[in-house]
Amino acid sequence: MSPRRLAWVAVACGFAAMALPLIGAVASVSMFDLKTMAVEQEASFVVDRPGPWVLASETRSVLDGAAHLSEAVALADVTLVDPEGADVEVGVPPRGVRYETPDRSGVIIGSFEASTPGAWTLVRREPAVPAVLMAVGPDPASAAVWWLLIPGGLAVVLLGAAGGCGWVAFRAARRAAG
Repeated sequence: MSPRRLAWVAVACGFAAMALPLIGAVASVSMFDLKTMAVEQEASFVVDRPGPWVLASETRSVLDGAAHLSEAVALADVTLVDPEGADVEVGVPPRGVRYETPDRSGVIIGSFEASTPGAWTLVRREPAVPAVLMAVGPDPASAAVWWLLIPGGLAVVLLGAAGGCGWVAFRAARRAAG
């Protein structure tokens, strides 16, 4: 292979190595699919697949096509009820995860194991007027980790290929010139 072609392969590998982590980051953010709801006294949501879920307090969100603002809610202010009517223990996440996008802002305040698909209920200990914004959804952590690890690992491999091809192209060009 000619030194010029090797140099182009090195550049292409370098660009691909830079693009992969960006693609992984965008994909991991898209895994963050929380459903927002307004809660005065109680609100129901549907758990469609069992597994770990998260509960968030939102201070800004779009609901039914309109922008809403809300006070923050603490985990101690809410009770979670499963489809059978039993209270569910909601654990405090190991670290506070804040999120902010152009149309929503919030913090994850709890996590729980949704063992039963069906209609779950979120109950406020003190009714809130106006309603506060809460959000629930499957825990995106495990999927996000894979979306960051796989592209990151491929980026390292591609950077190695770019460096190796670049080095061989450089050495071959020097040999040809000298």
